[in-house]
Amino acid sequence: MIGMIKGYDYVDPTVMDYFNQKPDNVLAITGEKPLERLLEMLVNGRLTAVIEDKSVLEYKAQQIGKADQLKVSGTTDVVIDVYSSFSPKNPKSAEYAKIMSEETLKMRKDGRLAKLLERYGIQDWQVQ
Repeated sequence: MIGMIKGYDYVDPTVMDYFNQKPDNVLAITGEKPLERLLEMLVNGRLTAVIEDKSVLEYKAQQIGKADQLKVSGTTDVVIDVYSSFSPKNPKSAEYAKIMSEETLKMRKDGRLAKLLERYGIQDWQVQ
């Protein structure tokens, strides 16, 4: 049984097709703290897998104290970009975006980004 959060678009057409074609093999949950509940079910042997973004999964596993009991077993080839955004109404938005980009690069170069991400149990999204 594969656990998923109902209503999410998992982007990868193969994954979505599987969910639609094999609904008896999928547990789609809603409600409060769905990922946390799915991970508890996985640890307790009630699910064989949970589908989630790798960084989100790693963070949540660490947050609930289950990182040592969970392992990312695979990823899809589909990649989606996540962006920060700033209000066009704020005259300093362009400046803030530039600062964020530049500081992220500096932090990656000097190791601060890796240290920050490690704190949340996730890895850098860009391979060096």
